Amino acid sequence: MRQTDARKAFMASLPITFAALVVSVGYKVWTAILIDKETLALFFTAMDIFSLSLLILIGFRSSMVVAYARTHDDLHILNIFRFILFGAVLLAWGAVIPYLKHILGINVDYWYLVAALLGMGLWTYLGNQLSMYRLYGAINRATFLEPALALVWFTVAWYGYEVRGLQALFVGTVTGSLTLSLYLFYVKFRHKVKEPPLVLEMPDSTMRTFLRNSVISTVEFGSGIVMIYLAVILLLNFHGRAELGDFQVVVKPVLMGIIALFVFPVFRFFLPELSRLISKKDRAGIIALKTWYVRFAAAAGMGLVLFFIFFGQWFVGALFPPEYGAAYLMLVHLVLFFPFVMLNALQLALIKAAGHFMQALVVRVAGIVIFAIAFFSLRFFSHSVVDVVLGLSLGYLGMFILSLTLERRVMRGLGK
Repeated sequence: MRQTDARKAFMASLPITFAALVVSVGYKVWTAILIDKETLALFFTAMDIFSLSLLILIGFRSSMVVAYARTHDDLHILNIFRFILFGAVLLAWGAVIPYLKHILGINVDYWYLVAALLGMGLWTYLGNQLSMYRLYGAINRATFLEPALALVWFTVAWYGYEVRGLQALFVGTVTGSLTLSLYLFYVKFRHKVKEPPLVLEMPDSTMRTFLRNSVISTVEFGSGIVMIYLAVILLLNFHGRAELGDFQVVVKPVLMGIIALFVFPVFRFFLPELSRLISKKDRAGIIALKTWYVRFAAAAGMGLVLFFIFFGQWFVGALFPPEYGAAYLMLVHLVLFFPFVMLNALQLALIKAAGHFMQALVVRVAGIVIFAIAFFSLRFFSHSVVDVVLGLSLGYLGMFILSLTLERRVMRGLGK
């Protein structure tokens, strides 16, 4: 692939990701009209638990990309990933499904839960594989197809076959995942991507490094989630339920939407490209990619800041009930620092592309520590709800500063 492919794929992902977010939100709004609140809460909780139970597989994507760029040994990389995937799915089958069925009270036939787990596992495997091969176009299309297919099949189940309640939701999710997987199989066939044979053998030193990086990458990904949920814990313990509601209902969804739009594509598209450039020691290519992204992040970040300063109050008022109006103040303080979040995503991608997964984890953990220190320091000056959001923003800023030092080490290692 040409060097510009990653940039084109990144820009192409923006409208596609935005469309996927619109479809996803629209799906939730529509189902909220058709299905009672308790049933919806049970379904989306079940999907969250399935996602968390397969969390270890998310960390494999970065390490698979880096390992393949260095070795092109897809046989051993995919074999290791398959066995880990089998283990994660079997563990979820034996532990998570009984919990959902008998403890949480998901009142659907057993096969719905099994099919949902298998569908998510298959989609995860194919998504990781196509990312490893840098099939950017297919990754972009899959981003939109995932919520769109769920919506289509839910509509077919509800209006075509008059399936109701949890069953309709599960039919939409399961059939959507399987349809998406069929599309990805077609993409593999079209690009002549052969499935390596399944072989059981002891990993060599290179594959042991791949396994180590996968585990570290998983913990690093989890640390990013912990940082956001630390804000929830602090709001719950040091402020009221109203402030917590502002964050959970308004601030966190908006933040996650912006991250999905501007940050996740960095790891999806630029990490494979940076891995390729580093394996070739193409310093000039890395600098060109970084310069392009810094300009983009400055423009996009400034656009977000100006939008929320001048239109943020209208935005919150237009989308949410009047009682959430105070969330505007938290949003403005958080968005002011978002350009650093975007730049830090590229820094972490470069650090991981160079194989320094432990250093990327240290950056994440440092961000959590800085967040906590900043919060309790701000409590000496103000007890406003802003102390949590500003502390979170300072945590992101600290990650950016620390990553800047590590990024320079990586670049020095590539020579002049």
